[in-house]
Amino acid sequence: MRASAKASHTVKSRYARALIDLAQTQAQGESPSPELLLKDIKGLQALLAQSSDFQNFIALPTLGRQAQGEIIAGIAKKLNISKLSANFLGVLAQNGRLAALPGILNEIEVELARRSGALNVTLESARP
Repeated sequence: MRASAKASHTVKSRYARALIDLAQTQAQGESPSPELLLKDIKGLQALLAQSSDFQNFIALPTLGRQAQGEIIAGIAKKLNISKLSANFLGVLAQNGRLAALPGILNEIEVELARRSGALNVTLESARP
């Protein structure tokens, strides 16, 4: 079980880094900056938090990969996310990785923060 958890983290991390790298290296125009990518990520996270239907759709892939791709393309259009992010969702559907979407979104946030130099810290104080 532990090996599968590590592999799962590795998969999420690789997808996250690949998307961020694409966002940073593609030419101007259709390619979003990391800030716009973060906006897309926040929109998808909000959808996940608000919609049990979407959660069930990605967690229990009873449809074929092509049908999942078509549905996810419609969702991306409705959310008005960037072409790069929409294509990324399509790749996840094609590769049967939609169930990993919540973890991938979290990894993208962590990686964007790391690349910008942000740190998460916990402050403990003896006095209030």
